[in-house]
Amino acid sequence: MRSIVHLAALMIAATLFFAPGPCRAQSYAPQQGDAVIVYVNKFKVEDFDRAKQIMVTGFGKAMTASGQTRHTYWIANPQTREILGISFFQKGHSVDRWHDDEARQSVLNQLEKLRSGPSTKQQYELIGSHNTSK
Repeated sequence: MRSIVHLAALMIAATLFFAPGPCRAQSYAPQQGDAVIVYVNKFKVEDFDRAKQIMVTGFGKAMTASGQTRHTYWIANPQTREILGISFFQKGHSVDRWHDDEARQSVLNQLEKLRSGPSTKQQYELIGSHNTSK
């Protein structure tokens, strides 16, 4: 079941990323072969809204400070209190370096007490995309 969630998340992120208009990133468009990481996080009911803010703002600042070129979507499901992070890493930018980053670890430490279970991550490779517009 978890694989279906990850696949759906990747499909949603790709749809948003390659959509025309304000959803599209201006500086980095993922290319075939780029690494894609899907992070799944589940939080306590009372901490869900705070966790959303920390994830988007905190990780956003940490990503910028890391100096890596990436694009990330945050997708929330209030019913399950899950937040998915789908990160596309430009070729030459290290997933391992990001996972060892001190600013990232600081954000993870803030989130730890808000979690209702462990976070998970899986790595994929972008193999293509499709965008249909009228």
